[in-house]
Amino acid sequence: MKGKTVALVRNVGALEEDCRKADIVIAPFKVGKACARPPNAPRVIVDRDMLQKSGARTLYLDGSSIRTETVATRRGNRPWSRPATSPTTHTNHAGRKANPTPGHGK
Repeated sequence: MKGKTVALVRNVGALEEDCRKADIVIAPFKVGKACARPPNAPRVIVDRDMLQKSGARTLYLDGSSIRTETVATRRGNRPWSRPATSPTTHTNHAGRKANPTPGHGK
């Protein structure tokens, strides 16, 4: 996807390999810290824990950067949904978090 490797991990046994190879890892279970170890850690991890804390996310791919944004940040908080707990996140080419988008997640 736009030069990025996306892994949809369905089996815990495949997690280690997918974490080494993918830029974006999406899993229906808690990934934990095992996937976040440099130097081959994915730049973005979307797992059950993240979704429970911040709700659905949108991922934007732009050149070498990946930007994520909670849906709640974009549409605002609603009485029937939990408020977002984390701001928009950017990762640069090195996979490090950059500053959040001004005006988002506040």
